[in-house]
Amino acid sequence: MKTIKLLTIILTIKLTYAEETTEEIPYTESSGNDNQNTEEIILTKSGPVKGYVQKETPNIRRFYDIPYGSFSDNNPFEEPSPAQKWERVHDETEHRSRCPQIEHLNRLAGNFHCLTLSIMTPITTTEELRGVLFHIHDGSFNIGSGNPKVYGPEYIVPKGIILVLPNYRLGALGFLCSQNDSVPGNAALKDLTMALKWIKDNIEAFGGDPSNIVVSGEGGGGALAGYLALSPVSRDYVSKVIVESGFVLSHWALERDPDATLKILIQNLPNVGVVTTKNFRVESSNIGILVTAAKDIKFAPCIENGNRSFITETPFNMLNNLKTNMTYMIGTTNHAGLQEALDHTKESLSKLNENFSVILPDDLNFEENDIKRSEIGNRLRKQYFGKNNVTLNNIEELSLCYTDASYLGPMIRAARHLASSGASVYFYEFAFVGYLNQRNIDESIDDIKISTSVKIRGASRGDIVKYIFCQEGHIPVDGSKEKQMIDLVTDLWISFIQSGKPKTEGIEWRPFEKTTETNENWLLIDTQVKPLKGLHVDRLTLWNEIYETYFVEHNRGVRTSPYIYSFTFTIIIFIFISKLIV
Repeated sequence: MKTIKLLTIILTIKLTYAEETTEEIPYTESSGNDNQNTEEIILTKSGPVKGYVQKETPNIRRFYDIPYGSFSDNNPFEEPSPAQKWERVHDETEHRSRCPQIEHLNRLAGNFHCLTLSIMTPITTTEELRGVLFHIHDGSFNIGSGNPKVYGPEYIVPKGIILVLPNYRLGALGFLCSQNDSVPGNAALKDLTMALKWIKDNIEAFGGDPSNIVVSGEGGGGALAGYLALSPVSRDYVSKVIVESGFVLSHWALERDPDATLKILIQNLPNVGVVTTKNFRVESSNIGILVTAAKDIKFAPCIENGNRSFITETPFNMLNNLKTNMTYMIGTTNHAGLQEALDHTKESLSKLNENFSVILPDDLNFEENDIKRSEIGNRLRKQYFGKNNVTLNNIEELSLCYTDASYLGPMIRAARHLASSGASVYFYEFAFVGYLNQRNIDESIDDIKISTSVKIRGASRGDIVKYIFCQEGHIPVDGSKEKQMIDLVTDLWISFIQSGKPKTEGIEWRPFEKTTETNENWLLIDTQVKPLKGLHVDRLTLWNEIYETYFVEHNRGVRTSPYIYSFTFTIIIFIFISKLIV
């Protein structure tokens, strides 16, 4: 049996597309349809684009699937190029463009002509330039698009901002990393940077302020928004940042072993030959083979080695060395880890009871000390479950454990770094439950039913987005608690976009400041909105201790907490000066 080494592969590709998207993006004029009226043509630097007003929302103009970039059919991993200019009016009456991905039932969707963005503008008589919200969709880096039916403008755009929804390459096409120029990595982030540049150059024609582009995202989109704000390649295009349940310090937001990921992809590809991966490139192939082979692989941004790299150091080091005056609004939902908890079966819960340390994130380094790892796992189990086993009856505690490990803990550590770097930071937790919440979208209940004997009342990952963007026409009636929450959240978001200070009537939201854990400011967004101090210190203190001791970055001699680092440095300087005096 021949041995195929990790550093060897040949991939032959023949380009085909999903059946429903075989045509090029059209640039021909259209007469519209019965659901559209009030057309307007905007002349961009790339070419003319036509916008429409739907009869149901006469105060919003929509421009769909505007090309901002492209990438080669011969090498879909390369950096994007600017979209070719066009002369005929770009005329799309709905969102159709998606990058290649696997949908339900293993169905291939999307095509290569996917580097597009949609723009939603308020219809107004004022000539004042509007703030721009550049929102990056979630999808765990593998699925999704800038779909206005999922991120509808109905709640937020009429309040006076412009919404931009970009597409970017997904899965292997967007995040595969190798050690050669053909597959340098981070293609998705380079796509988004090009989209930001296009917006910077053209948004004024739509009534937008090119000096006030706020990048936002939830989950994986939040991590990408963070990278765009931190990387020197893109940060000059960003004025402010809003993220929900995801940021660069989340353990899932960095690919720490790209060679291992590439090896898995190679093993999934049928009929591969042998060539060094240093020359790995896609010359011609059936894209379905590649995308299908990669569908179950977890991709993430990576550290690059090339001359035109987007990420050159770990996000921890990026934050640790950061000096900035940028303004951030970051936070999470109170049960952001609920889905991870619900993914368990009775069998997997039994295995978790046998070895709770498997829950520990992969950015912790125990140097193969299984005893120490097991000890930390037992301490965490005791914190959340006491002497009880993990069962369906205490799944709420498991959800909180995942929330703290993957979302809240990394977000609060990032907030401390940002505050130490000079950034203004506003931290929130969203705990509201209404029928728009993800797990309640089809049934008007106040609680998430886990089993016949237990309920969890809480907001899962991404739920706050449902109160910022209209979801598939789910518009609450006036006076409902959901409509009141929409008004509250969009007021906070609009004021932050416009002024950098989130505010709503009767609430003073103080910025997150460098102080002790028990005095850190944050805002609880629930039926009652409360400014509070000390974010879940009872749960996060142990996680802070774990990361101070076992975080993988300590191999580079850097501490996780800038407060501790500064305090230690001050003591060293004091001792040094004292000795000089003596």
